[in-house]
Amino acid sequence: MALNQNDPSWRAVLPGRENDGVRLPGDEPDDLTRALAASGFDDDEPSTTSSDAYVTDVEDDGDMRAGDASDSDDDGEDADAFEDAAETLARGQDAAITTGLLSGVKKPASSHGTRSRRSGASTRRSGDATERGRKKSASGKSSKEALRRKAERRAYKPVTFTLLCRLFCLYASFMALVFAFVIVTALGAYLNPTGEVLELNALENVVWMIISVASFIAIPSAVAHVTAYLTWPPVWLEAYPDRSKLLEELGGKIYFRFHISRDAKPLAVKRAVDVAVDILQRAIPTTLFEIEVVTTKEIGVSSSCVSELVVPLEMNYKVQGSSGLLNFATRASSATWGDWVVHLGSDSLLNVRAVDAVLAHCARETRLAALSGRGDTHVRRLAQGAVLPGITRTSNSFIDGVESVFQWIPAMAECIRAGESYGALRMMYAKHSRVVAPIPNTYLVVPNELELAVGFADMDVHDGFELTAFALRCSNNGVKFSWLDAGVHVPIPTSNVWKLFKLRARDHHSALVLMRDESALDHSHRASLTLACVSAGFSTIAPVLSAFAPWCLRSSGADTFAVSCIVGFITACVTFKYAIGFYKSASVADLSQGVVSGAIYYNILFVLTIVLTPLFSVFEFIALCTSLFYDPKYFGGESQAARGPRVSILKDDDDIDWLERGQMRRDDDQQVLLDDEASPSEADRAWRRTS
Repeated sequence: MALNQNDPSWRAVLPGRENDGVRLPGDEPDDLTRALAASGFDDDEPSTTSSDAYVTDVEDDGDMRAGDASDSDDDGEDADAFEDAAETLARGQDAAITTGLLSGVKKPASSHGTRSRRSGASTRRSGDATERGRKKSASGKSSKEALRRKAERRAYKPVTFTLLCRLFCLYASFMALVFAFVIVTALGAYLNPTGEVLELNALENVVWMIISVASFIAIPSAVAHVTAYLTWPPVWLEAYPDRSKLLEELGGKIYFRFHISRDAKPLAVKRAVDVAVDILQRAIPTTLFEIEVVTTKEIGVSSSCVSELVVPLEMNYKVQGSSGLLNFATRASSATWGDWVVHLGSDSLLNVRAVDAVLAHCARETRLAALSGRGDTHVRRLAQGAVLPGITRTSNSFIDGVESVFQWIPAMAECIRAGESYGALRMMYAKHSRVVAPIPNTYLVVPNELELAVGFADMDVHDGFELTAFALRCSNNGVKFSWLDAGVHVPIPTSNVWKLFKLRARDHHSALVLMRDESALDHSHRASLTLACVSAGFSTIAPVLSAFAPWCLRSSGADTFAVSCIVGFITACVTFKYAIGFYKSASVADLSQGVVSGAIYYNILFVLTIVLTPLFSVFEFIALCTSLFYDPKYFGGESQAARGPRVSILKDDDDIDWLERGQMRRDDDQQVLLDDEASPSEADRAWRRTS
């Protein structure tokens, strides 16, 4: 409540103004004052042109508080309007006084004409004040929009001669690959130096043409990857601000979460946790991060900054696969609203650049959320980075666990994962900010409030696709995604080619199950996911055709030549994807060993990756076809009974004598009454029906 200036009680509030408005002895009015009073221009109460210096407010609780009542930035348009009105009134009174005295007429100055002119001037000034307020509001909105655009802007490293050379090699190598594979595919049979060429008959020509046309399904995937490589060159890295500035705008605590899947190796998980602790303690204050390890059995990695979230024994049968572990971690974690969760899979190895990318994303989203207004609230986005297979010292190398030379072959085959990350995955985040294809099962940055809202419950996917299902659910609800220009290294899971084949078949089957059974997907996301998976699967056909083209003489013709050129272009795109993946995964410095230069190892492995691309494509295509007949019993998938309770078969009602035998009954045991000839599988199905 503000005290009125005309109220005598206000004099007691302000020191030094107790006698304002009271005529002291000797302050008798003169002739001019009497004339003004007779003309109606003098009030009984004193007036002032200055506003009160203080006001007193009464809050809801009845307490009194004094505050500065001077003009502030919050007054805005109303303050300007009140000042203009007071100035107009003062000028109008002065004009009326002068006119009345000169004419010698003692009448009130508030005549009809004077009031009209004063009202017109006041209206014009009020309109000007309103216009200034509107301009000020528009200027504030435009400045806020400029700050938003500045926060969204990404800075890249400065252009140098080395960078220009890398860009030239990138574009020139792609053009050389296209030119070479088009010639090999279309004219290879005529240029074969050995002369041993198999001429195809009419039926074989038809079969060759059908397979070649079927490979055209890979055009969307090939074009998407190449467009991303040429538009956002992987050789031109993003430059991140100073780390201390990012920490000031972080806006929450970061939780780096590992989850131990069924096929994860505990030693690999421990090593990944040790690397994360070493990197994070040197990059982030310990009060701003925490490492969480979600597991069904304690592995002994707890420390001051590492906490193990162990699933209780009575909940083991409820936790099905990695999605069940992540769903348990969402509820058991100490993360609150405003925090961030970084999913690192089972054994991903952090590096300093990956941490800087996470900090930059978190600080950017916090700044954008602070700049958002009431009408355009900014929802913090998710972020996805690249996955780099084990080529360098940071994951698999001659020192850190490469058991034999043959383990490099699976490592080179997995280079396609890094190529896919920097290809279509980056383009869909940069252009559409949504998920339209399977994503890697690691290095996903999620706002904790979004993870609590969406969750990992009721996911009909196998291990390895839980983050893809989660990201698709978020994208289905309109959540946007961002790209992290960094990657984490993932060790090659096995050196056994057969085990790697089963793993790839399981991944393809998981994508099929996700497209078919995920009820949370709408039709657009299901269609885009299907197109991405099918197109990527058929992209493995073209390299095989290009490899056999120089040894098969086909019928000549314009249509055959055109089809061969398109197949050669697709082959070049697939090979370029492997080359980009190797470039991002390998490092010359990390391959240096003894007297042999690291550049020699690097060049040998790079050439082998390019030459073996058709073999890798056959490997992927067979795994894709095998996934149609996938069975977890033979391919190591996470079955529903993997963590289920023990089921015992009761022959009759009198067989419940476990108390008489002195045996302690387990909480997760359940007895099922079946016939004598019942099998354990029938008992398991009966338990599922009763549970």
